Amino acid sequence: MEEPSSAQPGSEPALSHPPTRGLWPLAVCALGFVAIAASLLVRAVEPAIPGIWTGADQLINLVRVGGAFSSQLFGAGGMIAAAIASLRFAASEDTTPRLAKNPPWLRAFSAGIGLMLLLSVLITSGALAAGAQRLGSDRLTLRLPAESELVLVIAVSLFAVAVALGRVHERMLRGPALAVLAAAAVAITRAALASVQTFGAPDTSPALMVSARAAATVEWLIEAILVVLSLSWIGTALSPRRILPRWRRRLAGGLAALFAVGVASAGSYLAIRGLRPDAGPSAVFASRALEHLLDPMAPFVPLSLRAYVELLRWSVALAALVFVPRGLVRSTTVALALAGAAEAMTPLGALAFALAVWSLGLAELAPQRSAD
Repeated sequence: MEEPSSAQPGSEPALSHPPTRGLWPLAVCALGFVAIAASLLVRAVEPAIPGIWTGADQLINLVRVGGAFSSQLFGAGGMIAAAIASLRFAASEDTTPRLAKNPPWLRAFSAGIGLMLLLSVLITSGALAAGAQRLGSDRLTLRLPAESELVLVIAVSLFAVAVALGRVHERMLRGPALAVLAAAAVAITRAALASVQTFGAPDTSPALMVSARAAATVEWLIEAILVVLSLSWIGTALSPRRILPRWRRRLAGGLAALFAVGVASAGSYLAIRGLRPDAGPSAVFASRALEHLLDPMAPFVPLSLRAYVELLRWSVALAALVFVPRGLVRSTTVALALAGAAEAMTPLGALAFALAVWSLGLAELAPQRSAD
């Protein structure tokens, strides 16, 4: 049964529904869980297990198949979500004066981004099938040619900047918009670093090596700002009353921040401990998993600090999805921005980042008078 409209004649039209209702937020939130699970299984867990525990062949196969299934599930679901989101964004006519209107060029840009992502995922899927790889193979780490990767990352990042600048003036969307802007800066910086590594051969030139490490340091600093901004945003948990009661907002925000900091602290301590010669199997596993999560090009930053920020990024993204401290749409946007920025050089990573941008662009707000 539909709720009666409270809009008065001559007043601003009310929004059709709060941002926590509808199928789209639930679908994108589920895709966020799948994307994070696929990234951690494929990038960290699977390559870290072999050689640690004896008789773990079944566990290795289970993790391999789980990573392949989750990455392929995200690829299939993400393509459907990208098609729907790009069409909704391109065909949307914003009748709510409180939200920024999307200009025609941005709507056309959205349709073009959706087409580029669909083609990229289909190309990598075709490469996986043509390669006759084993059942446990995944397509999360499959890459396009270097030139195509740069075009894809730059296009998605520019689209993210355009959408975020149109939403950053909205009070309830300012946090997700800033997170998307920072994630776009991380993606562009990482693309520039990848181009230096691909075309410049920094291993053979000391000057290029210093330049590459300097670029990696800049990228790490931006990523650290993104993580700290996201952590502070989910920790304060200011939401309209019609989305969450006050006690639940404060509890969800506090638990999310505590979970993220606790997991990052424990994980980084265990990973650093795994570098010792007398480290146990669990510490060695954590150290190997973290090694695969970190970028190969080391910035001018201590390893312990790199480890903490990297683990904090994933724990904040997971906490935003589990505790939903700021409402479903905005929490999912921040989580996908955190996860997608690190994987933007792959088609599925760029797809996750684009879903964060579309989630931000299609977000609806409750009226400002209901916020406290």
